[in-house]
Amino acid sequence: MENSIRFSLNEDCFLVKGAKRGAIYKLDTGDVYSIDEHSVELVEKCEKGIPVGEILIEKSDEFR
Repeated sequence: MENSIRFSLNEDCFLVKGAKRGAIYKLDTGDVYSIDEHSVELVEKCEKGIPVGEILIEKSDEFR
C-alpha cells in the first residue's frame, strides 16, 4: 500500500470539535456533517499532514 497518500479538507471546509463529536462545516453550501470522535481524530491527523497509510497502520496496531 502507498503510504504517502495525503488527505486534507477543502479550503471551504473546516472541522469543529465538540465534547464528544465533531462537525465539518462546508461554507460554500452551508452544509454541516456530524462526525464521531474517531472521525474527528482521523481528520485532525490528516490535517497535520500524516499520510493516510501511516494512520491506517497505527490504527491496525491498536487492534492487535
